[in-house]
Amino acid sequence: MTRKVYLPAESNWFDFYTGKKYEGGRDVTVDAPLSRIPLFVKEGSILPAGPEIQFASEKSDPVTLYIFPGKNASFTLYEDEGVNYNYESGKFTTIPYLYDEATRTLSIGDRVGAFEGMLNERTFEVVWVEGESGGVSLKAHPHQLIRYNGKKTSTTRKPTN
Repeated sequence: MTRKVYLPAESNWFDFYTGKKYEGGRDVTVDAPLSRIPLFVKEGSILPAGPEIQFASEKSDPVTLYIFPGKNASFTLYEDEGVNYNYESGKFTTIPYLYDEATRTLSIGDRVGAFEGMLNERTFEVVWVEGESGGVSLKAHPHQLIRYNGKKTSTTRKPTN
């Protein structure tokens, strides 16, 4: 089963499931089985995904960062205890992410804030979504691993052949 989908002209778009890149400003015909809807991600996006958890109090590590290149991107990860209202009194953290297309660099900034029970160190799995490398999947194989201790760090996307 297929479906015709219009992709806005403001950007190029990636198929969420396959990673195939499409030019915006046109209709495309894509697979649309009953088990999933067509879903596209704009180039210049950072999409974080954590492991499957059952309860808000479980730790979400590692975090997979899906980077959809083509334009600069930014995202801020917000975390708190997840089980109370302590965030109202400043008990939360934020971690900024910036992707620079010109240098092909993902920068993870200094963590701001703190809360009881937070992970002081964590792992970020970086997946560069580029064509045949595949889209978003719970079984994605990261291209790079970043061990993060709350201090600014960065990694550069390797050229594809």
